[in-house]
Amino acid sequence: MGCSNSHKRWTAVKESYGIFNKSRVTFLTGELLRTRKGSMTIDQYLNTVKQLADNLEIAGKTITQYDLVTQVLAGLHEEYTHIVVQNNSRDSISWYGLQSVLMTYKSRLEHLSIVRNNLSSINLTHASVNYVQRPSLGNNRAVRTGNYGITANYGRSSNHRGRGKIRCRGAWFAETGASNHVTTDRENFNAANEYRR
Repeated sequence: MGCSNSHKRWTAVKESYGIFNKSRVTFLTGELLRTRKGSMTIDQYLNTVKQLADNLEIAGKTITQYDLVTQVLAGLHEEYTHIVVQNNSRDSISWYGLQSVLMTYKSRLEHLSIVRNNLSSINLTHASVNYVQRPSLGNNRAVRTGNYGITANYGRSSNHRGRGKIRCRGAWFAETGASNHVTTDRENFNAANEYRR
């Protein structure tokens, strides 16, 4: 270092550490600002951002909770847009509050993905009815021809037999058991009478 006394040596060490520390803060700040969720899980993303903020604290730059929350929200992709909008409309949210909201939302997305996959695995294109046509008891048909070619059927009417397959319209929904016909609230009944044996 080429210093003649201890004071000059100490000053030189402080200056070199200060330069290193300043460049470290600049590097970590840049890393924090460039960090996006991308393909990371929400857990990995939150841990990465928190680790960068902690390293900045160690290097001497304090990151406020507001700045940390703002940076996390800025790094989320469009799947989290309504979470970002909701939290931007609030006065403030703590780091732990944001973690809780994002983890709850993540579990909700996973649940919806499982439900969506289960519903898509149900084969709706080949819905059919299992019925057996009864044998005819006799051919009691009489055909009358006239101006309109009307056929008269006597005996077993063909109108009472099933014709073809049932076609599935719309999506299939699981039975939830929810109904406006089943309630324990007496005010929902028009005429409620006590049960008597």
